[in-house]
Amino acid sequence: MPTADGGLHAVIADNPSDREQIERIRQHLQEEARTVVPIVGSVPP
Repeated sequence: MPTADGGLHAVIADNPSDREQIERIRQHLQEEARTVVPIVGSVPP
């Protein structure tokens, strides 16, 4: 699943047949990706 800054999220399930749980995780990652503010440039120490 691509992120806004070009990264990727991978969903790896203990039980790959649990599609409902996988979908909940994907939805959560999408929500998190929308709330993350990308940092442009460097941050001084």
